[in-house]
Amino acid sequence: VHWAGVRFSDFAEKYYSGGLASLPPYVYLTTPDDLYYVGWDTPSILHPQTLLVYEMNGAPVSVLHGAPLRLRCENEVGFKMVKWIASI
Repeated sequence: VHWAGVRFSDFAEKYYSGGLASLPPYVYLTTPDDLYYVGWDTPSILHPQTLLVYEMNGAPVSVLHGAPLRLRCENEVGFKMVKWIASI
């Protein structure tokens, strides 16, 4: 599978008001229904392989695979890769 998106670190650098240096020790992500959430330690979520994904194999991510936005990181276990991100 080829995933495409933006590095979480690039997203955080652009949209977190304090910049990367002032990120909290953990980042919390949740689904729209608040039934699933996950916490990542900041060094892990800033890893270059951690992506906010919006494409899979050259097409928009399907609902089945986490549309419109999901988290992927090839060096983490699967349960940490939350689908259907509602809040960060």
